[in-house]
Amino acid sequence: MRAWNILAITALADGADGSWAIQLFKQLKAFSVTYFNVLSSYVKSGGPVLDAASADINQADVAIKLWLALARKFENSCQQREPVYDTVWNELWPPFEAIINVLEMEAQDGVSSVSSQISGYWMDYSWTRLDYAGVHSNLNH
Repeated sequence: MRAWNILAITALADGADGSWAIQLFKQLKAFSVTYFNVLSSYVKSGGPVLDAASADINQADVAIKLWLALARKFENSCQQREPVYDTVWNELWPPFEAIINVLEMEAQDGVSSVSSQISGYWMDYSWTRLDYAGVHSNLNH
């Protein structure tokens, strides 16, 4: 997942015409397979997740933000307003939410103390969705 994040950062840094970001965005399904496999392995493990998965959880958090930025760049380059932002969200959020749910259960069971970190994730992403919804609706009117 880290390699994909590096590719996304590099593609987003290409300020010329955004062609690298557009090309990378077309690989969302390929990235999603890697993303899902990494996160689902922790959900299925049944053991304490936080200690083993903290680096991957952080990479997944970064990946969602990077792919949402790629979606914006892709959407801005398209003549038609496709709901690509929603496509990314619907593809990447469910596996991340599953990890958050496992962490919440661990926090409730006293296995780990991550409740403030979990709250931070929820707040961060709820604002991301609200921000985009406002921007997206303004573009359509």
